[in-house]
Amino acid sequence: MMRWLAVVLSVCWVGALHPAGAAPLDGSIAIGSSATVWSEDLQEQRRILIALPPHYRESAKAYPVLYVLDAETQFHTVTGAVQSLATFSERIPEMIVIGVTNTLRSRDLTPRSESAVDLKYVPESGGADSFLRFLHEELQPWVAARYRTQPYRILWGHSYGGLFSTYALLTRPETFDAYLAVSPALQWNSQALPKRFAGAPTKRSGGYLFLSWGDNEPLIRPATEQLVAILTAHPRAGLRWDHRYYPGEDHRSTPHRSIYDALELLFAGWYLPSRREGKDVQYSFVEVDAHYTALSKRFGFSMTPPARVLINISQGMLKNNDVVGAMTQLQRAVREYPYVADAHWALGDALAAQKEVAAARISYGNALRAAVEDDADNAEPLRRYRQKLDQLDAATLH
Repeated sequence: MMRWLAVVLSVCWVGALHPAGAAPLDGSIAIGSSATVWSEDLQEQRRILIALPPHYRESAKAYPVLYVLDAETQFHTVTGAVQSLATFSERIPEMIVIGVTNTLRSRDLTPRSESAVDLKYVPESGGADSFLRFLHEELQPWVAARYRTQPYRILWGHSYGGLFSTYALLTRPETFDAYLAVSPALQWNSQALPKRFAGAPTKRSGGYLFLSWGDNEPLIRPATEQLVAILTAHPRAGLRWDHRYYPGEDHRSTPHRSIYDALELLFAGWYLPSRREGKDVQYSFVEVDAHYTALSKRFGFSMTPPARVLINISQGMLKNNDVVGAMTQLQRAVREYPYVADAHWALGDALAAQKEVAAARISYGNALRAAVEDDADNAEPLRRYRQKLDQLDAATLH
């Protein structure tokens, strides 16, 4: 039986921690939930952390899934980056984040080694194949059965997790579509894994690999640079890959540097800028539709324009007096993104401009509701709402 636990960051201060006369904070910020999954392959329970997109329950969309190794230390880092890149700056698509916590990481994240040093200091090592089967044959179906997922999966790992990500790409590349290896411990087994990339046959065309390292990583850096050289000299059919070297960084600082770069490079070209070289960029619906159709084909799952893009299209159409086209795009925006307040505001403005006062009032009311339900500061939506009503009333009187 699954046991769900709240994963929360408490913001409550009590007792002597309160300044004199200050009222205590009375809330908490939930970043996700957790579940316990039984693995037949590993013969143990695994604690899984789940972070859904902010409006997962209000939408009907399906999402790609990002799997995070070492979740007990890396989950916050990755979920924060995804929230910033996907929801705030819209540089990548929204996604579900699944964190996999450890029971014995030195066993699960390491391939078998013939190195006497490895066997001496990490005698429990060599469980990577079993752990990979767990991810592929047990955890991925478990996630797909419970959440709306797209057929696009990303694996993120740091250190031993980066070693594991690279090993998974080499041995079972069909398990994930993208492999993000941050400061990978490729020195494992006397750097045998990078060498295998030079001679191993390509088992699958396509896929993506991201590698990163810092200069203050004396064991990590040489082996990772060796793999970069091998991939450069021996291209693998269809494999797209990038690497980043971080001067001045060390083993503990590369994860938060890497996650932003890795995701933006993976989804390079996804973002459709509204400004370029200091000037507004106006796209036609045909251009936007072609852009996201091409992205859907490239990544193998359906991608649709964000609300911001639809609003920008509609505003351009209104400037060109294409009222019908603008209303079509705005109605699509509120239909596909009913939780985005700005989509309702924009539709209200368009309706008000057409003297459709009653419909505009409804749209402004929907915008206020969406803003309040989204936990926005209530003062600003209320101010804007009253301002819009006053403008409508004034226009009606005249």
